[in-house]
Amino acid sequence: MKFYKLLALLSVGVAGAFPTACTDKYEDMENHMPSWLNSNIYDYLSGRGDCTYYIRLIDDCGYTDAMKVSGSNTLFFSNDASFERFFQTNEMGYRSYEDLPYSFKMMLLKLGTIPYSQLLERLSLSDRGQVTFRRTTDFEVEDTIPVVDAEDLPDSKYFAPYRRAGKPIKLLSDATKWTLVQFFPDVMSGKHITDDDFSFVTGIPREADDASLFANKIIQKDIVCQKRVFARVGRRAGSARKHGGLYPGK
Repeated sequence: MKFYKLLALLSVGVAGAFPTACTDKYEDMENHMPSWLNSNIYDYLSGRGDCTYYIRLIDDCGYTDAMKVSGSNTLFFSNDASFERFFQTNEMGYRSYEDLPYSFKMMLLKLGTIPYSQLLERLSLSDRGQVTFRRTTDFEVEDTIPVVDAEDLPDSKYFAPYRRAGKPIKLLSDATKWTLVQFFPDVMSGKHITDDDFSFVTGIPREADDASLFANKIIQKDIVCQKRVFARVGRRAGSARKHGGLYPGK
């Protein structure tokens, strides 16, 4: 759970495709945009006025067109206030957006992006319709290569030269998918997890109908945009920690 503390740093939203229904009155719907349907993800975030860092993140990672025109995603996003708190408290020395390396930006964006547009209720279910506690994201093992300190390398003859050199090395260890832990209402009831269980695991009290990613409460869910859905997640207070070459923190 500590591995994803950085994700908690941001206020997050979920954006995805809107639900549709068949109708015999198609002509009544033609050229009509529902009042509850926002524009694309990119324009929605731009229009908020409090997501300038996240917009830069999308641009820098080359996902502008994917969030404006093509693609269908569910996105957990973070507002500027969350980024500012991270810059003030993280232990990695990142004191401004300009300090963030490209690999770190990719981790922030893709770890909070899920393929296809899905409302929170649907995210609680697997492709087979079973309640799911964990969910993979768009993040790939090749998106960032961990940097491992010499003393943390395996104590074997294969790594002995690198340990003796005393320098960190880039190490692609395996292709294990990183997953988000979903404490959503349907997941809690489906997995028989109580509020006391949640508090015991996270150290955070939970109120009825709260939806959280790890210990981070989703502040605003199911923000529906064209082709996408959002959810806004709040950050819990805490400190960051270094994990290899990846630096997630609260």
